[in-house]
Amino acid sequence: MKRNPLLFLLCAVILGILAGIWLGAGTGTNLYAPLLQAGEGLRGLSLSGFLGNLAAWAIILAVSMLPLLLLIFPKSRGALTWTDILLPLSTLLLFLALFFAVNPTLLNDPLPKHWILGAAGGAVCAVVCWLILRLLAPMDRRDLPALAGLLALLLTLCALLMAFTAGCSSTLSFFSKAQAIQSGNTGAPDAARTTIWFHGLLAVLDTVPSLLGSWVLLWGSDLARSIARGPFEEDVLSQCEKTARGCRQVIQVSVLLSLGSILLQLALGSILTSQDYVFSLPLPTLVLAAALFLLCRCIQQGKALLDDNRSII
Repeated sequence: MKRNPLLFLLCAVILGILAGIWLGAGTGTNLYAPLLQAGEGLRGLSLSGFLGNLAAWAIILAVSMLPLLLLIFPKSRGALTWTDILLPLSTLLLFLALFFAVNPTLLNDPLPKHWILGAAGGAVCAVVCWLILRLLAPMDRRDLPALAGLLALLLTLCALLMAFTAGCSSTLSFFSKAQAIQSGNTGAPDAARTTIWFHGLLAVLDTVPSLLGSWVLLWGSDLARSIARGPFEEDVLSQCEKTARGCRQVIQVSVLLSLGSILLQLALGSILTSQDYVFSLPLPTLVLAAALFLLCRCIQQGKALLDDNRSII
C-alpha cells in the first residue's frame, strides 16, 4: 500500500471530523445564507420598480440557464444523449432555488427554508452526475491500462469520500447525543460527563468499520493498477492472495466491533445515564470487502483454468 493514498485517507477523516464539529456547533445552519442574501438583493432590485423587476427576472433566468450551455459547448462534445436530460433538470432546480430565495415567505410548512439549499445542491449534483456519465461514455473504447487507471482513480476518490463521510457523520451523531445527555442530566453533571465520554468511544468504534471500508477501496485501487500490467502475472496473483486475506480480516473485525459496542454498553449500563442499543451491521464495508475477496478468488481461479488449458494443449 502506497503512503500517499493513506495520507490522503487520514486527511479526509480529519476534514470530516472538522466538518462535523463545524456543523454540530451550529455554524452549519448558515450554509444557505449566501443564497438568502442573494435573494434579498434580487428582491430589493425587484421592488425598485418595473425596470428593477425586469432586471431581477433576467438575472434569475440567466443564472438558471447556465447548465444548458453544456448542451452546445464545447463544440467537440458530440451528439446529444439521454444523459443530457440532467442539464434541464439542473436548470429547473437552480431556478426554484433562486425563486424561493427571492420569495422565502412562500416556503411555509411543510417546505422549510433548507429546501433552498437542497434545490441548489440538487442542481450541482445533477451537473456533476452529467459530467461523470459523459466522461464514462467513451471508456468502452479504451484499452485495458486506461480502463484500469480510471477504475483505480474512481476507487481512490470513493475511499476518500467514504472516509470523509464517516468522520463527519460520526462527529455529528456524537454532538447530538452529547447535547441531549448534557441537557437531560443537569442534576448529575459527573454521570453526564462519563456518559458523554463513553459515547465518544462508541462513536470511534462505529467509525472504524467505515474506515476499514475505505481501506478496502484503496486495496481495490492498487489491484486495478496491477491488473493493467496483466491479470495473471505472478505479482498480481500474490497481491490477490494478500488482499483476499485482508478482506476476510476486515469482515471479521467489522462484525466484532459492531457486536462489541452493544456488549460494552450492556457491561457498563449501570454507570451510564443514556444507552443506545442499536445493532447495525456495517453493510457497505461488508459488501465491499466481500466483493473484492470474490474478485481476487476469481482472478486466481482464472489463472488456474488458464494453466490447465495450456497443459492440455
